[in-house]
Amino acid sequence: MPRRAPTIDTLRALFAKSANRCAFPGCDHELIADSNLFVAQVCHIEAAEPGGERYNAAMTDEARRSFENLLLLCYCHYVETDRVDLYSVVKMKQLKADHERAAARFVVDEVQLARLAQDMDAYWARIDHVQATINVQRASGHVFEIPPKIDRHRATLDLWKDTFERLEHVRSLFQHVGAAAQTLPADLVAYYTAVGVDLSPANSTERPRNPADGFCWETLNLGAHNVPLDLELTLRQLEIRHLENILARTPGDADASRRLEVTKTAFECLVREASYAD
Repeated sequence: MPRRAPTIDTLRALFAKSANRCAFPGCDHELIADSNLFVAQVCHIEAAEPGGERYNAAMTDEARRSFENLLLLCYCHYVETDRVDLYSVVKMKQLKADHERAAARFVVDEVQLARLAQDMDAYWARIDHVQATINVQRASGHVFEIPPKIDRHRATLDLWKDTFERLEHVRSLFQHVGAAAQTLPADLVAYYTAVGVDLSPANSTERPRNPADGFCWETLNLGAHNVPLDLELTLRQLEIRHLENILARTPGDADASRRLEVTKTAFECLVREASYAD
């Protein structure tokens, strides 16, 4: 299942019970700075994904993003609590409970909480619409290429897996071309011998043909186009997901916000214009 971001209601509840302070005992670091930027982190008590601190495989995705499994920490203590030997699930829950019990209510700007979720929902809806439109055109005979299919619900770990699989495919393509290039001289000697050209001491060949005729045609004309396209689609989607996660934790990150807009535009253009060679 894809990693799911906390809901607006959950974030609202976290901030309301935070007193605008890091939940770590004795820490006075603000969560929302005077500039109205979120300068802290949303921390999972039991990790959102396998490999994370205190990950619980038996927990549901809804439980992982629930109010009970989240707390707000400054950057320093977000890293500090990665030490699971010192900060167990029980310890983290006690830390959260103590902080929320002592904290006064804090009101966070609702617009700030809603903006990212609304923008990303609208963007992915547009991507779905683009794909649906292309599929309709193809069904009616107006599109002859094979359009790529984008599953916007792919989990981050799955996208990483796809990336490495396709990188291996790229490597195999290079290996294939390299192996063919190594045998080409011997193949040429065999060919010219078969057609009566004396190139002693070349031996006869089992397949007298011109190896330059259609040399690695599928690799060079199909694979060399389609595999990099697959890789770019995956990497672009992965970058968008990564930036979404950054901005979910730090909505005021201007660099990440600018990068997200650039990557979204590039990805949308790729989805509109790209097609597989067949």
